[in-house]
Amino acid sequence: MMASRNNDVVTIPISVRNTNDFNNGTEKKGIKAGTFEGPDPLVSITPGTKVEWQITPANFDFTLTFQGPSPFPGVTTIPKATGGKSNTYVAAGLGHYHYSVSVTDDRGNTYVISGCPELDVGTTS
Repeated sequence: MMASRNNDVVTIPISVRNTNDFNNGTEKKGIKAGTFEGPDPLVSITPGTKVEWQITPANFDFTLTFQGPSPFPGVTTIPKATGGKSNTYVAAGLGHYHYSVSVTDDRGNTYVISGCPELDVGTTS
C-alpha cells in the first residue's frame, strides 16, 4: 500500500490484519493478526500539502498520535472521522515527524505500531 495523491490531497493508507492466515494448518510467516500492512514507514511531502489517513476496512477505528511535535499546528492526535478516513490536515512545519497508530478492529481487538511511521515534511530532495 502506497500513499496516493488525488485532488491535491495525499491519502496515507492504514491496514492491519485482524486474523491469522493458515495454509494446511501451518501459519504463513509474517501474516499474523496484528501485522500492519500500512501506513508506509516514510511518506515525504512538502509544506502546505493536505494529508489524510484512510483505514481498510472502513469499519475499523484508528487514532494517530505524534511522538513529540506535529507537522499540523495545534494537532497532536488524529482520530478516524467518517468513511474510514481522518479529516484533512495541512502540513506546516519542516521536519521528520514520527507517530504511532492504534487500530481497533470490528471485534474490539486493538493493535498498535509505535514510532515507526514517519512523515517527512520538506527535508528530502
